[in-house]
Amino acid sequence: MPPTMTPSPRPFRVIIVGGGPAGLCLAHALAGAGIDYVLLERRDTVVQSSGLGLALWPHGVRILDQLGLFEEALGIRMLLKDKYNYLPDGAEICHTDLYDDIEQNHGHAWTLFKRQELLDLLYRRLPENDTRILHNKNVVAVERLPDDAGVRVRCEDGDVLEGSIVVGCDGVHSKVRGLLRELALAASVNLGNAEKPMVAHYQILAGRLRRIPHLPAKRLWEVRAHQANMQLFMLENDGWFLVYRRLPQPEHEYHKYTDSEAEAFGNDFADCPVTKELTFRDFWAQREWVALFNVEEGFLKTWHWDRVVLLGDAVHKMTPNAGLSLNAGWQGVVALTNGLSRLLATNPIPDAAALGKVFNEYQTKTAKRVKQSLWLSQMYIRVTAWDNLMWKIADYLGPYLGGDPTLFKMLAAPIVKNCMILDDLPEPNFKEGKIPWINRPHKGRRPKKATSSEGR
Repeated sequence: MPPTMTPSPRPFRVIIVGGGPAGLCLAHALAGAGIDYVLLERRDTVVQSSGLGLALWPHGVRILDQLGLFEEALGIRMLLKDKYNYLPDGAEICHTDLYDDIEQNHGHAWTLFKRQELLDLLYRRLPENDTRILHNKNVVAVERLPDDAGVRVRCEDGDVLEGSIVVGCDGVHSKVRGLLRELALAASVNLGNAEKPMVAHYQILAGRLRRIPHLPAKRLWEVRAHQANMQLFMLENDGWFLVYRRLPQPEHEYHKYTDSEAEAFGNDFADCPVTKELTFRDFWAQREWVALFNVEEGFLKTWHWDRVVLLGDAVHKMTPNAGLSLNAGWQGVVALTNGLSRLLATNPIPDAAALGKVFNEYQTKTAKRVKQSLWLSQMYIRVTAWDNLMWKIADYLGPYLGGDPTLFKMLAAPIVKNCMILDDLPEPNFKEGKIPWINRPHKGRRPKKATSSEGR
């Protein structure tokens, strides 16, 4: 009898679910490490025309540089210089050159992007994006293959894809997070994660503004209120506003607000002073785009099981007022990519146990940094929204402690300076300020081209 032929093991392949800024960053990082992947996006394009602006602190800019996107990003970034803080009656508390101080401390500027433009940059510069990103792929099931051979993903349109791991980068309302929980429970494993782990304590009205000519550019006005807060940005060519209001009760369910509800929310704040000369109405009248939604907060106890792992807002969510959320997600990209790259260098076809060790290391390295960012964001919104008397008193003490530059240097600088960077990619535009980086750039290995698996 002829000898029995053993099938060749499948090449390692990552299935990314979600084409937002975290999923696209992961795609770039995997490509730079020579790891095969495919990205599934439920919508017909990853470049959405609406959404909040995206902020990168200096440690996020370092990752953008490693992805080879720094120079082009200079052409689309929006910079701030100073920050003015006000009481509810429009009286000024203090003003500082906060954003200049951040750049002097860390080398890179605190940078704001229009969501559409940053997504376009990440998508357009991604190698083989036409074959590696599959649109209109709404994931409905994740299955374990027999004999620990990998995972199978089923999409609503009937397509089936197989790979080695699934990475859920599909946001705060993650479908993969629910599927991960179902897989674990089916195997009688309790991950300790709540079925609905993200909780909204605040609503946020976000909007884009036309440029108001008589107002200075590169400025942020931040206005305190009773269980509310306004952030108003005036940039070189346009502006933004974020208005927060405490919800009567915490909400666990997704709530979609109508346009009329958004208009009513804005009108509620129209007569609120921003300064002694300006009210919110002056900004509201220049709106081009507005949206009202709940802003969730949360942190999962367990980020992975078997061959499925979560990343970014799917596993940790914070309010956007401090601009730390995207940076936290990108730190997760770094930790996961570095771990996979090191594993695959010696074990190209790892089993679930080996992958579990990588996932544990990824969670351990990322969780501490994320908790710091989450705590700072939680504290910041509650202080500036005068959530209760304790937070109001803390806000009054702020200027006597040195104001925003001192507080951010104390609380945010440790998050920034301790950032992780990608092992496999160089950092050609490395910059350092007054506060040294803990992880300095390295030459890195020569970037490898991600190989394609058959049967994509």
